[in-house]
Amino acid sequence: MKFNPFILFTFLGLVGFTFDPPIASAGVGAIVEDKRALDEPGLYLATATLEYDDGDVLTADFRIYCPTVMIRPTNYVLADRDGNIKRQGDWWEPAFKAEYSPETMLVEEVCGP
Repeated sequence: MKFNPFILFTFLGLVGFTFDPPIASAGVGAIVEDKRALDEPGLYLATATLEYDDGDVLTADFRIYCPTVMIRPTNYVLADRDGNIKRQGDWWEPAFKAEYSPETMLVEEVCGP
């Protein structure tokens, strides 16, 4: 009988096991959990996690102004690849323009292409 990975993953799903790699090993990207439009046209609030190529992970409620591609993390935690907190707070100063790949991915997912 040949090994069938589909059967293994189906079984694990039925018994409640999941296979979620740690965030640090998941690679560069943006994982958007929720987004909603705010009162000002073009302004959105997105709950997301950004994973940078150096292993840093930024989790926050991001205020994103689509017309200018400006980002301001709120209620944020920035941690290194080992989980050590580098910076955290309620309001990131100053707001910044999407520059790195995860930031660009966040803007594209929230604002559209």
